[in-house]
Amino acid sequence: SVVFLLVFFAVFLFLIQNSFDLMASIYEVCGLAIDRVEALFGAGGALDLPEVSVVTTDDDIPSLIAMLVVSLISWVVVLGAYIVALVVCWARAIQLYIMAAFSPIPLSLMALDDTRQIGIGYLKNFTAVCLAGLIILILLIAFPLILGGLTGASTSTGTPIDGIATGLTYALQYLAMCVLLILSLVKSGAWARDIVSGI
Repeated sequence: SVVFLLVFFAVFLFLIQNSFDLMASIYEVCGLAIDRVEALFGAGGALDLPEVSVVTTDDDIPSLIAMLVVSLISWVVVLGAYIVALVVCWARAIQLYIMAAFSPIPLSLMALDDTRQIGIGYLKNFTAVCLAGLIILILLIAFPLILGGLTGASTSTGTPIDGIATGLTYALQYLAMCVLLILSLVKSGAWARDIVSGI
């Protein structure tokens, strides 16, 4: 009984003293997954702007104004997506450091049967924050590839309005994809928690 207590004490003392290294190891495993994804798919690419640009010679003022409004809205949403991507990435980095710094407290709770689930839950949450970075990377790599595959729907009327209709439908699809990117980045943490909760 005394030997068991000594071993138990030694194990948890080691766990608490090396808690930051343990968190760093979990982060490194997720970092390895991120490196593998980058090696497999690359770091993403820029859009071919001439390929997706719409040029029209139509002089229908209401249609051109509608196209300009949709383009401006799309630009604002793209700017919002960029800001959200930066904020989410920085927030995840800060969250990782704070969770790692406080790791001795929840890990020490694993010593008792009554509080063991708190420590296990903490490890799962930390792993989920690390996996959220992988999900964010996949989203940002896939985004330009998906946008490159968008096509504008044509009205096929044989009039100059076709160019504007094509441009508007493309701009609306682009807008929808940017909104989807923003929602996906915001939900990346919840998706990571769903993945870890199944383990």
